[in-house]
Amino acid sequence: MHNVPTTLLHSLEGMPDLDWEKLLKLQCKDGSFLFSPSSTAFALMQTKDQNCLRYLMNDFRRFNGGVPNVYPVDMFEHIWIVDRLQRLRISRYFETEIKECMDYVYRYWTEDGIC
Repeated sequence: MHNVPTTLLHSLEGMPDLDWEKLLKLQCKDGSFLFSPSSTAFALMQTKDQNCLRYLMNDFRRFNGGVPNVYPVDMFEHIWIVDRLQRLRISRYFETEIKECMDYVYRYWTEDGIC
């Protein structure tokens, strides 16, 4: 978990004894940890990282003082649904929909990832 991005980055607030120096290297460009305001807020509390603060403040402004559980929701949902279909081993029934989801994701993909 400390070396490559995994879905665990979405739930950092529930994990003890994290190596924050390594985890900060996996932070998304927008300052979040896998689009999770709660995970990012926990990282801010542990590290005082200004990129975390910037992400959270942008969300607070965007949502008039509140934040959704995931932002941006659209990117997260596209990736999450493809992951679920593949893990359930039913992706063959949704090839067209998966292609549409992945086309959406690839529009935002860079050499540094999707964040």
